Amino acid sequence: MTLFDDESDFLIRYYMGIYEKCPDRFVKISEIMPKYNPRQISARWRDYLDPNLCNDPFTEDEKRYIIEQTPNHRKSDNICWRDLSSDLEKRFGRFHSYNKIKSYWNVYQKRQKKNSFERTVPLLLNGENGEKKYRKESRSSINTDGRIPVSFLLQE
Repeated sequence: MTLFDDESDFLIRYYMGIYEKCPDRFVKISEIMPKYNPRQISARWRDYLDPNLCNDPFTEDEKRYIIEQTPNHRKSDNICWRDLSSDLEKRFGRFHSYNKIKSYWNVYQKRQKKNSFERTVPLLLNGENGEKKYRKESRSSINTDGRIPVSFLLQE
């Protein structure tokens, strides 16, 4: 169950039209709609309701831009998603929410970690002094059922 319903979304859009220029617009709307605090209303507007938002999926060029430019928007350990969103809009003419860009980046990072995952695989061959050899191998050298191909094990 979501926190916001269609009626709440309608009211937020309506009041944003009225208080659009007010610096404390989210506070004013939360006073009219006490079920929500200003932070919740702001996040709902910024991530879902703003009519300037592009709700289409990222193009391949936008994805490539996010991947290439995210390191340039890193400030210490944090990424400035607002600046990246602004640059993305300037470059491609489509405004995506910070949350959407951040979500795409996190999924991309997770896939990168999964694809580069390595595990230590004991080789069944003995070393010079009879000790077992261990070697890190990428997932690509392991069968889908988790077994190491015999031809791989026989390589020295």
